[in-house]
Amino acid sequence: MLLFALACIAAAVIGKFGACWAAARIAGQPPLVAARIGALMNARGLMQLIALNVGLSAGLVSERMFTALVLVALVTTLMTTPALTLIDRLEARRTRAREPELAPAATA
Repeated sequence: MLLFALACIAAAVIGKFGACWAAARIAGQPPLVAARIGALMNARGLMQLIALNVGLSAGLVSERMFTALVLVALVTTLMTTPALTLIDRLEARRTRAREPELAPAATA
């Protein structure tokens, strides 16, 4: 069951992040903005939890499946802040690397 949960987490992250990143890039957004959009879409676990509760109540989802998918919702939601922090650090590093290029040449 743990392997199933891990596969679901991977599919959710790749599906949500990847699709939103690609759509943002197609719309002309820079890579880091697209990455932020993808990361923020992973935080949509509340809607998933509501749908899972309805499915469990209606008997459409087993308790084991419910548990695995709740784990997916929690992990994808909780990973948003670290993902955004990583993206911010990458942007800061790129900005620092470009600063010498952007500085005006000193005249002697």
